[in-house]
Amino acid sequence: MRAGALLLIGLAAPLAAQAQGAGADFDPAPLESCLSSAGDPASCIGKAADNCIGDDASVPGRRACYDAERALWSDHAATALDSLRRAAAASDAAQIVAGKSPSGLQGAQLGEAEAAWARYRDAACAYGAALQGAGAEADEARCLMRKTAEHALELQDWAETLSAHGKGGTQ
Repeated sequence: MRAGALLLIGLAAPLAAQAQGAGADFDPAPLESCLSSAGDPASCIGKAADNCIGDDASVPGRRACYDAERALWSDHAATALDSLRRAAAASDAAQIVAGKSPSGLQGAQLGEAEAAWARYRDAACAYGAALQGAGAEADEARCLMRKTAEHALELQDWAETLSAHGKGGTQ
């Protein structure tokens, strides 16, 4: 259960450090502002990175900006995962008390899903980069940012759905 979550959390710290290393050009405000006002949070993906890149077409510059925004999305994903883990723990406890089979425990399913997602993201972005020529490192960083952002939004949606239904993950 913890493998995928630890992976995301483990990535967040070094990426946050990279975000600061991206220079004065990286500012999280365009992303956070968009997320607080957009009807479709997916439309916010890339806002901070695009603002950071500006006229800098260099591969290292673009990569640093994409990596910096990915760190922000990793933080959003980690927050949603914490909420989902708490809901899964409550659901799992209720299932155990009810005498249900441990094979259906949400905590285990969430952990497996996170580990599989991280492998997919990394492999898909590496493959996409392998298809590119010059600038592949920046393209791979952009892919990693986008997939991390999309996943963070999915996790947030799941967490909000559980919260809205007042189920806390129990069924």
